Formats: sequence, structure tokens, C-alpha cells
Amino acid sequence: MNLHRNARGGKTNYNWHPQVHAHLGENLWFFLIRFKDPTSAAVEDQMQRLLTETGVKHACEYTLYGYWDGLIRVWMTDTLKRRFVRVLKSKADALGVEELRSFEVGALYYLWHDPALDLLDSGPALADTNSFKDQIQAAEGDADKLEDPHALLGNSLLIERPDWPSGGVKIYMSLDYTAPSPYAQEYEVPRILRAIEAAELEKRASLYVGAGFSRYLLRCAVNDFNSILGLTENFYQQLSELHRTGLALRPNTFVIIEASMESDNFNYFGSLSAADELTAERLDLDLLGRQRLAEMSQDERTHIHDLVVRADTLAREDEQLNGKLTALIRACIEEDLDEVRNALLFVIDFEWEFREYMIPIWAGHYSGDWRKQLVGRAESAEPGKNWESQLEISPSEWTFGALHKLAAVSGRDAPVIQEKLEEDLGEKWHGEIQALVTLRNYAAHSKAKTEKRLSDLSGSWGRRVEEFINSAEMYRRLTHLNRARRNGDDAG
Repeated sequence: MNLHRNARGGKTNYNWHPQVHAHLGENLWFFLIRFKDPTSAAVEDQMQRLLTETGVKHACEYTLYGYWDGLIRVWMTDTLKRRFVRVLKSKADALGVEELRSFEVGALYYLWHDPALDLLDSGPALADTNSFKDQIQAAEGDADKLEDPHALLGNSLLIERPDWPSGGVKIYMSLDYTAPSPYAQEYEVPRILRAIEAAELEKRASLYVGAGFSRYLLRCAVNDFNSILGLTENFYQQLSELHRTGLALRPNTFVIIEASMESDNFNYFGSLSAADELTAERLDLDLLGRQRLAEMSQDERTHIHDLVVRADTLAREDEQLNGKLTALIRACIEEDLDEVRNALLFVIDFEWEFREYMIPIWAGHYSGDWRKQLVGRAESAEPGKNWESQLEISPSEWTFGALHKLAAVSGRDAPVIQEKLEEDLGEKWHGEIQALVTLRNYAAHSKAKTEKRLSDLSGSWGRRVEEFINSAEMYRRLTHLNRARRNGDDAG
């Protein structure tokens, strides 16, 4: 079993120095995964599907014995981490994920490299990383593709890994408190490092300090499965000694059945322009979304940038609405139909918001039975439409189209209503609401699924998306007016 393969299947002998990952905006994460059915497909295949779906290109994937089925070690930017969590929450059933627990690394010790240094706190400076940025970018952050790694090794941007023992096995051991610790972290870590050394593990171990499903995570290489018991017994004895000093840690060992893929490469190395990078960050694009953006023409990228600016302009003060607009643009670029539908839920809400706005106006203007009087005006304006039978149901069930027509009828019938509508919704309210009826029906009937490419925003679909974004202005007006009325404020 070869445990030294990267995500492309090739042998590699290098890790990027953790500081290089940090300089390029990546943090190290571990994820424990339990699948609903680990027998439906190989665990490694289920993990790979999960990583592909979330846009993760490079990671270490481990199949485990025990309650948890898999462990993933992965460097991610904040953007990719948000995407990872968002996709897992929305597609947990489809991906077969029953439970997921995370661990974010805040300090890292490769004891086989240097047992005393936190490699996230010491190493090559940002200037060193920048000086080799062209080489790193040419290799797309993949150490296997570097034409000449010697200069990067000499400047500590790369770390050479020790030889892997034939038939070797990896284990991970989490260490968490069983009682409050009397020590600060700066005093705990040296004690744990000494315990690792006393157990004669320092030449084959890495220690990760962080937060999540554990406080500490220890990775260790052993010669074979038979060596695991002796190794853990030695280390457990050292943990007993720590317990006597007040540092009580409970070990939990994860035995790796198979390390199907291993990679310490970057999940994203910037190839976009500065302006496009801002757009990608603003939209929280995943790796595949960034790649699609990079493959678009400059005119297409400029148009997307303009859509983002328009969304921010229309909904800057409404964080929730702004999030829906940017989610719509992001979902288009990422070709995510489900997220497009979710983002368009606010368009479906127009019907409810307009009904909530109009009913108090009608009830306040027409005395007595306002519904009967409104139906009479509609029958006079459009005879033969049989408005009475259409409107005998509760107003809460009147369609958006009917609400719009009745608003137009009442506006023509009563100048005071027309003036109110123009004052609140603008002089062109009639045409804008009519257009919203069409947009609402488009969203409600999920017609986006008929589009061949959601990421093609240069044609008719792009114009439709622009209409959705522009509709936010009317949505904001209606929600503001209804909220003010409910709060007893003067919304006019």
C-alpha cells in the first residue's frame, strides 16, 4: 500500500512549508466524516466525490477503522472553506454524509523536520514567497511540477519528507481534555512535545494544535500494524505522567486502513486579475467557479463585475437581500441550479409583499365591504372577466396577476390611490409590477432549468438575471413600506 501519493497519483517527496500556505491565504483543516452507508461505494470514492463537489482539488484522504469512516487533511482558503461547508449542508443527503466534524489547525510541528518550531509561526517570509511566485504559479502550486525545486528547498519554501518505511502505516491520535488544564497553551505544548520525544516518536510524528473535534492531533508513522500497540502503549504511559502534573488528556486513536490520495499542494493559486480576484472573493466562488471565471472572455468577466456592483448598490443596506443577489450570481457561475432556485425565492415573495401593501390601501379607501366595491369597479372596467367568481376566494389567495390588475383598476378609479402608488412605488410602478409578475412566474415554475448554461450571462439568460437583480429595488421598497406599516411608522 503506497501512502505517498498525491491527488494526481504521482510520487512526491516534498511538503510546502506551512508558512507558504499561510502567505497564500490557506489554513489547514481536518475533517472526520461518517457516511450514511459506507458500503454503498468505497469510502475513498465517497470522499473523492465530496471533494470534487465542493471544489477541493488537493487533499489527503484516509479511510479509517471505527465509528468514523474517513479523515480528510486539506489546506483551504476562507472562501473554499465556506464553500465546503455550504455545499455539505445543502447536499448532505445526496453526498451520503451523516456526520462531519472539523478541526482547524492554529499551530503545527513537523517533529521529523524540526521538533521545536511551530511552522505556522516561523519560516520563509512573505518576501521569500513572493520572490518565487512565478515558479510556484508556473507549476500551479503543485510541487511535482516544479522544474527545479532546489532553490525553493534552499530558501525553505519546500520541506523534504523522510523516506517512508516499506509497508508503513499511519495513525492519527486526538488528545482532548478530561479536566480543566492548569496551564496556558504556551506551557502545554512543550510538555506534550517532551512526551512525544520520551515515547521515541519524534522522528516520525507531526503535532497539530487547534480547535474543533479535539485540542491536539498527533500524526505518527509506524512500521506496520503490529507496531501500533507498542507505540500507543509507550505514548499512553507518557500521557499518564502528564496527568500527574495536572494536564489530563484523553487519547483517541484513528488507525488508517488506507491513504488513497495524499497531496500537500495548494487548492488555489491565483491566476485572475486583481479586479477579477475581487469579484471572485466577493462572490465567494469555489475553485471550479474561479476556473470558469478565468476561462471567460474579458467582456463576460466585466459584465459579471458590473452585476455584482449593481447588486451591492441596490441592496447595500439589506444584508439578507444582498446575500441572495450575490448567491444568484455565484450559483450561475458555478452551474448550481438548486442554489439558483434558492436565491430566487425573494422573487416569489413579491406576490405576498404586494398583497400586504395593497390590501390596507383598498380597505382604507373603500368604505364598508371594500372587496365588494373593488369587484364592482373591476367589473365596470373590464366587463366579461367575471371578476366576482375569480375574487370570491380569500384575498390571501388572489394571484399576483389579479392583484396587479386590481391595483391598476383602483388607481384609475381613485386618483388618491394612484397618487399613493406613484409616491410609494414610483411613477412607472404599473409597468414595473407587471414585469415582476412575469419574473415571479418564471422563478416559481423553475424555468431556469431549461437554460443550457447558467454560467453564460451574455445572452437572454444573462438579461433575465439582470432583471432579477434590478427587481431588488422594488422588493426593498415593498418590504420597507410593509415593515414600517407593521411598526406603526409613517411609511410615506
